[in-house]
Amino acid sequence: MEIIRRIFATIWKIWFVLWFVVVVLLSWPFFIYLLADKKRFPRAYKLSRTVSLMITVGAGIIIKKVYRTSKENLPKPAVYVANHSSYLDIISTYLVIPKLTIFMGKAEL
Repeated sequence: MEIIRRIFATIWKIWFVLWFVVVVLLSWPFFIYLLADKKRFPRAYKLSRTVSLMITVGAGIIIKKVYRTSKENLPKPAVYVANHSSYLDIISTYLVIPKLTIFMGKAEL
């Protein structure tokens, strides 16, 4: 039974990598165009949300959203911190936070 699980896990990992690469490569020219002008940044954010949704749905990943307050009452500006429990943090952040989001990173990373 363990060998069957490993086979399916390997197939899923290969599928996820291929799906991720195809979606990112197909969306890359649109990102280049949208990010060339600051006026188009909100549309680039919407594209990021769409690409994130395509990646998660195509890979069979289900994200459960739990808000302690309504989405409309989220503070702005605000700092959201991901716990980096997986490589999917940025992809899932686009789907969970409904407002325009800018990512920052530490110089040490």
